[in-house]
Amino acid sequence: MLGLGPLEAEVMGVLWRRGPSLAAEVRQALNRRREEQLAHTTVVNVLTNLERKQVVDHVAEGKAYRFSATLDEDALRSRQAKRQTKELFRQFDDAAVSAIVGEVRADLGLVERFRQLLDADDTPGAAGDAAGGA
Repeated sequence: MLGLGPLEAEVMGVLWRRGPSLAAEVRQALNRRREEQLAHTTVVNVLTNLERKQVVDHVAEGKAYRFSATLDEDALRSRQAKRQTKELFRQFDDAAVSAIVGEVRADLGLVERFRQLLDADDTPGAAGDAAGGA
């Protein structure tokens, strides 16, 4: 998944499937499919990193924490796409625009999708993201 390491993506998958879970529950779900078992501290570290990335949150439950995803998979993909697009334009400016236009022109389905998005009133970014927000 964009912007996440392989283990982070696996942990997010567990949280999306199971819903709010203790670190021990996440670890158990991950280890069901693994020959080499993950340590509890590894899973806690990954959950902490995901919380730092603001895709996971927690609430105290006794001496443990119950972690939950703050975004669903589509919202996370959208957020990561926006970040990577901004970085692409920051690094390559007009070359990025030219490359995207070339790709869109080569696929009539993409041309139509771009037209729909440009014509939509509720296009993400229409009310400020294009000026640097998000």
